[in-house]
Amino acid sequence: MSLSARLRGLAAAVALAGLLVGLPLALIQSGPPTSGYGWVWAALVTELTAADDGTLALVLFKLVGWITWAGLAHMILVKIRHLEPADAPAALGDSERRPDLDQPWRQRCDQAGQLPSDLSVAPTEEDLATLAPHVTAEVRTLVAQADPTLDADLARWRDPACPVPRLSLLGPVTLRLPAGRPDLPEAIRRRALLLDLLAFLALHPQGASRDQIADALGVTQDRVRKYVSVLRQWLGADPATRRQHVPESTQSAAARTRGVHLYELEGVLVDADLFRRLRVRGQTTGPDGIQDLRDALSLVTGRPLDQLRTKGGLWLAGGTRYDHVLAAAVVEVAHVLALDAVQRREYAEARGAAEVATVAAPYDEVATLDLVAAVRAEGRVSEADRILRSQVFAPVSAEDAPGTANRRTGALTKTHGSTRGLPRAGWWGDL
Repeated sequence: MSLSARLRGLAAAVALAGLLVGLPLALIQSGPPTSGYGWVWAALVTELTAADDGTLALVLFKLVGWITWAGLAHMILVKIRHLEPADAPAALGDSERRPDLDQPWRQRCDQAGQLPSDLSVAPTEEDLATLAPHVTAEVRTLVAQADPTLDADLARWRDPACPVPRLSLLGPVTLRLPAGRPDLPEAIRRRALLLDLLAFLALHPQGASRDQIADALGVTQDRVRKYVSVLRQWLGADPATRRQHVPESTQSAAARTRGVHLYELEGVLVDADLFRRLRVRGQTTGPDGIQDLRDALSLVTGRPLDQLRTKGGLWLAGGTRYDHVLAAAVVEVAHVLALDAVQRREYAEARGAAEVATVAAPYDEVATLDLVAAVRAEGRVSEADRILRSQVFAPVSAEDAPGTANRRTGALTKTHGSTRGLPRAGWWGDL
C-alpha cells in the first residue's frame, strides 16, 4: 500500500475517533436547539452524563456509534474507489487490450486463441462447423497479415539453439534460457518466485505496475524492484533488437503507449501465445488449418500453469483464471482434432488428441467423452466402459449422487457410446 493510501486510512481512523468522542461532547456543550424540545434535550444530557458504577451511562451512544460506522463504511468504499491515481493503469482483469503494433495478432483472438464470437463446446458432429467456423477471405487475410512471423517463431521454439528465452505455461511453468547463457546465482536461489513473476508478466501483455506486481506476488514494492532487476539480468537482451527482455518500467512499449510506469516482457517466446496464434490461424483456413491445430496441441505438456511455487499463483484467484482459460482452449482444440481424426478413421490420432486434453483438464467431460469415443472406436469396449464408470458417472460425494453426469452427457453416451455394464439412465438423471 502506498504512503498516501496509508495516510488516508489514518485520517479516516482519526475522523472516526473524533466522531465517537467529539459528537456527544458537542451535543452536551451546544445546549438544546430550541426551547420547545427542552425536555428531550435534558433527558439526552442526563443519559449521556449519568454515572453508572463509576462509568458514563451512554445509552444513546449505541445509536451514535451505528450512524458513525455506517458513515465510516461509506468513507472506506469511497477511499477504495479512489486509491489509484487518475493516470494509473487499468485493472489487470479488464478486457482493454494494449494498442501494441508489434503484436497485432492479439487484436484478432481472445485469451484462448478463439476468433471473437460466441462459441460453445459440445461433443457433436456440428462442432467442426462451430469450433472451426467458416470465415470470409477478408478475415483470413486480416489474421494472416496480423501475424507474419508465426511460422518463424514456431521454428525458433522448436530449435535447441533458440536465441531468446522460452517460457512454458501449458504445463509445469518452466524457462529455457538461450543456449550458452549461464544461470545467475541469485536467479537460481529465487527461481520459483521469478517463474511466478514471469508467468504473471507473460499473461498481462498490457503491462503491470509495481503496485500490481507487489499485490500479485505478495511482496513489498522494494522487493519488486529487486526481483525485476534480477529477472532482467537473468533473461538478458534480445540479440536481434539489443533491447532487454524486461525493459525499465519507463522504457517498455506499454509505458510509452499509456504514459505510466509499467513492466512487461519483450521478445520472450511463450507457448501459450504460440498456441493462441496457431489456433486462430487454423480456424481461419478451414480444413487446411488442421495442421496448425496439431502444432498448437503439440505445445501442451500438462495442466496449464502447473507447479508454481507454494505461495505462488495467488494472482490467478484474484483475477482472470488463466489456468482455466488455457485448459478449456486445449480441450476445444483437441476436440476438433479428435472429431476430424474419427471422421478419417484415424482412431489412434483421435485418442492421442483426447489424451492430451485429459492431461490438461483431467475433470473435463468433453475431453473424457472424446477419449471414450476414440477407445471404443479402436475396439476396446471394456476399457471405454471403465473410463465412463470411473471418470464420468462415478459420484464424487454423497451429496452429488445420484447424477454427477449432466443430462446431455447421458444422452450422448446412450446415443454414441457404450453403456454396457453401466447403471440405467435413471442413475445419472432423467434423460
